[in-house]
Amino acid sequence: LAIVPIKSDKTTRYEKIRFLGIDAFEHDQKPYGDPAYKYLSMLVLGKNVCIETDVDEHDKYGRTLGYVFLKDGVIEKTLRFRTTGNIMSSKELTTKTPKYTLINEEIIKNGYAILYASSPNNKYKERLKKAVVHARTNMLGVWEKKDYVLETPSEFRHKHPHKIKNKLKKQRIKKKEINSV
Repeated sequence: LAIVPIKSDKTTRYEKIRFLGIDAFEHDQKPYGDPAYKYLSMLVLGKNVCIETDVDEHDKYGRTLGYVFLKDGVIEKTLRFRTTGNIMSSKELTTKTPKYTLINEEIIKNGYAILYASSPNNKYKERLKKAVVHARTNMLGVWEKKDYVLETPSEFRHKHPHKIKNKLKKQRIKKKEINSV
């Protein structure tokens, strides 16, 4: 879950984004939460991101469900071809395409979250499955030790609902402070 500023011409509003395809560790879930939080912050804090929704745009709590993309460069491709006819010549055409990183995938690929397939929102399910294989094979993050995931994020939230309620309360207060500035 991240709170993302959505900017238009004159205003900025803040929206809660629930990352599709991942079950992320809570910030206070030891030993995984804090490193996961820092990793996500390193990837997106202060950067422009694009949100892509799937079949369901919102969950039952009103949060936007999305795949988060970070524009991080340009891919240049140069095509060379020959023209035919009376005169033989070669031409070159260079195209520039923006390059985007799927943050949901990066978080899983580096072992900072686990896969959470949520039907019908499965657009990038195969990519995310490959990311899990990568993290486990390379023993990254929560996969650094065999059977290291002692408690999934979902299990943690169910065991400690008071911690989650307090966190949401703090987020609402923080959001009010941001809106009043």
